[in-house]
Amino acid sequence: MSRRTLALCLALSCLVVALVPARAQPAPAPYSTAADKLFSKGLKYYAKGQYPKARDAFVDLVKQPLNQRSSAGQLMLGRTLFHLGEYERALQVAQRLEPKYPDSPYLPDACLLAGDCCYALQRYAEAALLYGRVLLANASLPLKGQAAERLAGVVKNELIAGQALDRLRGQVGEGLLREALDFGAV
Repeated sequence: MSRRTLALCLALSCLVVALVPARAQPAPAPYSTAADKLFSKGLKYYAKGQYPKARDAFVDLVKQPLNQRSSAGQLMLGRTLFHLGEYERALQVAQRLEPKYPDSPYLPDACLLAGDCCYALQRYAEAALLYGRVLLANASLPLKGQAAERLAGVVKNELIAGQALDRLRGQVGEGLLREALDFGAV
């Protein structure tokens, strides 16, 4: 290959790289002191088991414009509603986290919460699939362990069978399902 051809190929390669749009990193959410205060207030009430007051703080937080606490506040609102026994509403809040904040690090946590809500609503097949999603997610090992324990409870107590179990097996794979059930049985 001549130098001229090599130079032309190199120039074309650089042009292609320059023209292909790179995936932009999401801009960080604007910082809000008010959001930090509402989040801290909600966490304080949540830790004390004062769920109605925690709910009020988290509701106020999620009404704020986008900020550094938006997705965390959404998750905590869902957890608070779950503790208040408002499972359907908690499920809706958890399921809204992904479309609203697709890059949130709390997506696996919201998926686990949604699974817990479905379980509480006796929608066991949905719960199992959501726990399976946590196992497949880029989640922490402790969170995956929680999902595996819950999934093992659903399967071993025969709350799902037949097509629902086949669908779960298709989602997570036979090997991962077996591992999760073994782990959850310990």
